[in-house]
Amino acid sequence: MCAQINFAFSDIKRNWGSYLLKLMQIIAVLFIIVSALNQRIASNDYKQKLTALGNLNNIFVINDVTDNDICISRLTQEDSVERLSELYEFIVRHDNIISYTHYVNNIAIANPALKDLANTSISAQNNSSVDFCLFNSVFVMPNFVDFFSLEASSGRMFNENEYSQKEQLTPIVMGHDFSPFYNIGDVIDEEYRVVGFLEKGIFYLNPLASNDVNNLDKTIVFPLILNDKSDFSEYDMAICKTFLITEAEASLQEIAQKSNDLKLYDFEFQSFKDRLDYIIAEAKTLIDVYIFISSMIMFFCATAIVSNMLHFVQSHKREFAIHLMCGAKMSDFALRVFLQLFFLFAIAMGIIAIFVHDKTNLQYLTAFSLASLALISVVPMSSVATQKINDLLRNNE
Repeated sequence: MCAQINFAFSDIKRNWGSYLLKLMQIIAVLFIIVSALNQRIASNDYKQKLTALGNLNNIFVINDVTDNDICISRLTQEDSVERLSELYEFIVRHDNIISYTHYVNNIAIANPALKDLANTSISAQNNSSVDFCLFNSVFVMPNFVDFFSLEASSGRMFNENEYSQKEQLTPIVMGHDFSPFYNIGDVIDEEYRVVGFLEKGIFYLNPLASNDVNNLDKTIVFPLILNDKSDFSEYDMAICKTFLITEAEASLQEIAQKSNDLKLYDFEFQSFKDRLDYIIAEAKTLIDVYIFISSMIMFFCATAIVSNMLHFVQSHKREFAIHLMCGAKMSDFALRVFLQLFFLFAIAMGIIAIFVHDKTNLQYLTAFSLASLALISVVPMSSVATQKINDLLRNNE
């Protein structure tokens, strides 16, 4: 066994360029397979999360189609805030409609240690160190918290007063990934006070975003404050960022009529069903593309490896014959061929493991590598094992 390992290493060393090319081909195939696995996992996770929310075929987005000049005229009237407040209350308290309100933004925090969690790290003009970082943030109302079952793993969620009263320090609930860096009660940049951390893996649905299902692990949650001191722009944002779930589409027309009665918006309602079907179909197509590409690369890679190993067998027949005359067995040479391929796959898996940390993916890749190794090894090993010593000597006379 040890002798065959040494021979295998010597073979690779003598033809390192050829084996390096094989190694790169194997790594390329494994990386594409990882991409396909990740896409499939993401797609399944997406479907599971949507299923957990219930039937989302009946989710609707509010579209404001009011002429811009007319809208500005209506919203800047003296009593516009009272009318906007009335419309918003009508929407969120409607008996036949479930709704949730939120809008997203970026928040700057001066903490370079958090740059791995940030969207962007901004450096001072004359200093290479990070000045501050921009983080995903979402401003929410209680209906958002209830609909997506947001729960704090430590601390608490916002209380009722925090949705209606502005405080000197704005309360924030941070995503799970912030928990190693802050404690409950910490004050950040003299503006924000940490009151809780979310459970890991909590998500929300944003039909208006390109990435519809959004994980909150790296997001900071703020209370969306609406009160008698709020201006028309705050109510306007809240209304237009409210999403509606209902089986009674007639209820949507009641909202549109209420808005018309209050002389505010001209509403249209867009169903999320078509978007949902498109997202799922797009994910499936992407998976199919990854599988096709990896299959083609694997086919050419396997063909090249088998061809090279057969050439190796043909070019080493005289060496094999001499070893056989000295007491070696054909199984020793078959093992020597197998070990060359085994080392290539082992090195490739070691490189992949540096970048892939998901245990499930690694298990799938290991199983795929072993299966591929077995299949690719069959032809050259069979070629060696079926040779007879007389044939080897005769071919080299």
